[in-house]
Amino acid sequence: MRYNITVHVPQTNEISYTLFAKGFNIDIPKLSEDESELLFRFYGETTVLLFYNFGKFKKAYAVTGWQNERDGEPVFLPGVDEKLCVLFSVRGKRALILEKIIKYLTSNYNNEVFQLPLTFWYKMGVLIDSHRTRKVYIENILQLSKNNGKEFFYSKQELEEEKKNAEKSA
Repeated sequence: MRYNITVHVPQTNEISYTLFAKGFNIDIPKLSEDESELLFRFYGETTVLLFYNFGKFKKAYAVTGWQNERDGEPVFLPGVDEKLCVLFSVRGKRALILEKIIKYLTSNYNNEVFQLPLTFWYKMGVLIDSHRTRKVYIENILQLSKNNGKEFFYSKQELEEEKKNAEKSA
């Protein structure tokens, strides 16, 4: 069972970076009590994209909640409380390309795209690294992910039930 992810998006200029988080939300983002950050909560079983800007330096990460040693070493990123498993990371121009891809995917598949299997995201990282980010290639790996097993879009209720069942068995 992967742990849910809480992202703290700073709302003040006291922090040296800006952060944008995109994923399958558990609930509506909330402003912290001191109004210094927005709190986003994401399902740990889904993929979350984190876009950082450190001045002119841009970096993006595709992450999911860390589960166990099979995920490798857990990673901690600024603004995130939990341990993470990094699926891939990109910087600079490739981070902008990832933003465009996500806009395209979410316009066609809403936020359900973040429920795609992890293999889809690994392949997406390879496509971006190899400069093969045409829509045809993206649709191709999307179709491969769809055909690779059962339907991968779950409702929030199904995700919560799956998590409860996993907690009971643990």
